[in-house]
Amino acid sequence: MEAHGQPLRFLCDEQILEIPFFQRAYVWNDDNWKDLLEDLLKTSGSHFLGSVILKRARQVTGDADKATIIDGQQRLTTLSILIKALYDSIENKRTKLINDATEALFYTLKSSDSDYLLTINHSHNDRKQFEEVMGNVVDGEIQSPILKKLDEINEEDPRLLIERCYKYFYTQLTSISNDERIDLWDNLFDKNNKILVVIDLDDNDQEQKIFDTINSSGVRLTSTDIIKNALYQKLIELSLDSEKIAKYYKKTWADTFEKDDTVVAYWNTEKSMGRLWRQNSELLLQTVAIIKGIFDLEKKHTIQQLADLYKAEIENYTEQQLYDFIEEITKYANIYKDHIPDFNGKENFEYNNTEIEAVEQRVMHILDKNDISTFNPYIIYIFNTYAGQESIIIQKLNEIEKYVMSYLITKTPIKNFNKDCTTFINDKSGKEIQKRIKEFKPAQLKAGITSNVSNKLGNVILFWIELKRRLDPKYDTKTLQFNYQLEHIMPQKWESNWSNVPYVDEHGNILPKNDDNKSRRYEKVYSLGNMTLLNGRLNAAISNNAFKLKMTGQGKKSGVIKYSSLSVTKDDLVAKIYDQDKEWNEQTIIDREKYLGDEVIALWGI
Repeated sequence: MEAHGQPLRFLCDEQILEIPFFQRAYVWNDDNWKDLLEDLLKTSGSHFLGSVILKRARQVTGDADKATIIDGQQRLTTLSILIKALYDSIENKRTKLINDATEALFYTLKSSDSDYLLTINHSHNDRKQFEEVMGNVVDGEIQSPILKKLDEINEEDPRLLIERCYKYFYTQLTSISNDERIDLWDNLFDKNNKILVVIDLDDNDQEQKIFDTINSSGVRLTSTDIIKNALYQKLIELSLDSEKIAKYYKKTWADTFEKDDTVVAYWNTEKSMGRLWRQNSELLLQTVAIIKGIFDLEKKHTIQQLADLYKAEIENYTEQQLYDFIEEITKYANIYKDHIPDFNGKENFEYNNTEIEAVEQRVMHILDKNDISTFNPYIIYIFNTYAGQESIIIQKLNEIEKYVMSYLITKTPIKNFNKDCTTFINDKSGKEIQKRIKEFKPAQLKAGITSNVSNKLGNVILFWIELKRRLDPKYDTKTLQFNYQLEHIMPQKWESNWSNVPYVDEHGNILPKNDDNKSRRYEKVYSLGNMTLLNGRLNAAISNNAFKLKMTGQGKKSGVIKYSSLSVTKDDLVAKIYDQDKEWNEQTIIDREKYLGDEVIALWGI
């Protein structure tokens, strides 16, 4: 990678600057154009306009030099339009000015050629507009048909941003004197006026990583962008028919990932991957790569390498192999979108272990609320491989659920989940995951809920215990939304108002006040037995208060009873403890651990 300050004149030395065929459309608007022009027309001060990232293609003898614009297409497009508008507005053009404009905006393969081609090879989104604005070279002069339709350009039409940009610049420039225009031209093409930083990447540089580093506060260049461009750009090179590939792109990629605003929003939604956040589209492409063996954890591949792995995969593909690969990606994308939901808190859940939709929803909810996306490839593999075989899919989803919950409840490290996912995909017998589940004994699951239960996991466990209880005919409501507040009954700050509650053992025997029993109480605070779900948030003062006041509330501040709509609160806490005038302490927590442990086994044990 090399970075150099460059004058705008650097365009005169370029041949093809290629905006990837399927990159985003031009989006700059009046505010951007106004800021740029006002800055350049200042008589003093610097005119630094930012950075441009170019990736140089391998030089092939006889071909034009080519670089792909990784970042900076908006800026370079706008500057090219400015050059063209300025050229068209200047009267009595000098030969040097004509030569500068021709060299900056066009190129020839050989110095003797009379056929001029545009330096910026625009994406399919804007190519027609850009070519119309730039015009062409005839007998050494740049022709400008756009001038004849200037008045027809609708300044409000969002589809005509490139034409509107030209009209804005031309109109503004013709409002100043010709001498001022010439001064602006000379300033722009002054070799000492280094208004851009041009960063040149070679084949070994990872454009996504470099883009992320430079543009940490801007729009991230995703693996999806790079992979999409690599796939369809290679198709163009193999087919030599860009219009055909443009239509194919619309039928495949655009229809799958860009069909409407809702679809775009889904694929752009970011999900946590530990310290990283990645869009659904990137996770889908990683999923495909894992299923197909392109992404190999044994080789320590990371998601940051995803684009390079795809490029390496398709390097020697034939045109037909590329078509097949793209259609395989879109097939997996449709499965992914159908089965990897974005939960918004308004979904209705029901415990049902026979209907595939309910089982799938439960499993995906558990994974989502515990920030686990590593099993997505295996889930997509299951739905693809066993399409139409609902009983097998239900069985395999149940296996994933038990496997994940066993790990989480017993606090077994989940660092190998990625490798496990690949193992389960490759294990056609399906016995490996069953063997792993059997390694977790009921006693381990019961022990796992007695301490160090996180709020996130406690919320999920109690929610599904509640729904499982509602299979009983005595409950009218079988469905619930996941919008309850987790509450520690003995508060996390228990010393303020619970110090007078004696330490006791599981039989109710009073224990001495010492550090060991104090530590034991703190441990029990984070037991599942000490957690419940409320359909409202308690005031902090009530939440930390003594048991009876915490239950009833005080004045206008409601207590637990007011928010006890669920069985895990109404039955476990109000009916069994408060209504019986019992104290809440270590004994009652341990008693509750026992029957909640049985319910955990019924849900996720073997």
